[in-house]
Amino acid sequence: MPNLLERLRRAQSFQTGAEQFDRYRPGYPAEAIDLIIPEGAQRVLELGAGTGLLTQDLVKRVPEVVVVDPSEAMLAILARRAPEAEQIHGTAEFIRLPDNDVDVVVTATAWHWMDPVTTSAEVARVLKPGGQFAIIWNLESAVPGWHQSFAEIQPHSTATPGGMIAHAEFPTTPFGPTVRHFIPWIRRFPTKHLVDLY
Repeated sequence: MPNLLERLRRAQSFQTGAEQFDRYRPGYPAEAIDLIIPEGAQRVLELGAGTGLLTQDLVKRVPEVVVVDPSEAMLAILARRAPEAEQIHGTAEFIRLPDNDVDVVVTATAWHWMDPVTTSAEVARVLKPGGQFAIIWNLESAVPGWHQSFAEIQPHSTATPGGMIAHAEFPTTPFGPTVRHFIPWIRRFPTKHLVDLY
């Protein structure tokens, strides 16, 4: 896990290339969204929302969606995709919301950019009692053959027969037991897009 300075340095890469990020990164299957949004949720906070690949689905399910992201370029694209969402330009380590404000906090393929201790405390603060914190990742399952070989040469990755493993420290207390779900899904796109994605 990179230290804070390294994490911040890498995060600056998201200040440019937002259009390419938006074009090639995958969204999330409906079944996963069903799991993270409990029935009756009224207000959801998405941390590290990026260009709104998850936000666009959240606004269809929940009356109020608040998003936080440090990249103005990403948020500009999100505003086009999900104009209903309330935007906050900022970070997960300092959430500009009051205590006990949201029913659900979610982060999608962004937790590894956040400081786990500081962010966990902030999430616990803004969640209502009994609220839910959900983390989603798209983990790429490398197909045997050229795709597996291609995955193995990517820097900072661990390619296994089971897929690409995201390395991150999981949330710390005061959260309750962790429940994990794995939902297989398929996204088809041209080989060139795979290269551009990496």
